[in-house]
Amino acid sequence: MLHVLGDMLGSVGAILAAGVILLTGWMPVDPILSVLVALLISWVDAARKRAIEERDQMLIREQDARRAAEAANRTKDEFLAMVTHELRTPLSVIKGWAGMLLAGKVEGEAADVALQTIKRNAEIQQHLIDDLLDISRIANGKLRVQARKT
Repeated sequence: MLHVLGDMLGSVGAILAAGVILLTGWMPVDPILSVLVALLISWVDAARKRAIEERDQMLIREQDARRAAEAANRTKDEFLAMVTHELRTPLSVIKGWAGMLLAGKVEGEAADVALQTIKRNAEIQQHLIDDLLDISRIANGKLRVQARKT
């Protein structure tokens, strides 16, 4: 009988059928019932294999998603480091000249140069901040474009 089940189900099904017979001491007498038990065992084994394959595929998708998220996070960190540097550069110039002006260390024509430098670097910083806000609006789908004649 087990060799018939083995032919129908393969080795895993035959092992399961033998386990059922050994554990329960039950051996179906009716050939139709034997086939039904064999089919049930085969179906359970196939469902188990499908569940294992689905789990493995989900694990692969999760690992891919994790790698993509980590790469995006690294890119974001690199972007923030670059933006921080670009914002600090004009700010350092502004602070330096403003400190010298307040301390009275710069007078006359040099004071005019200091004020022009402060103004120019403030405009640079404003341009950088405007660009960052535009990037944010683009990312959120809220950028409004106005056409102008040139």
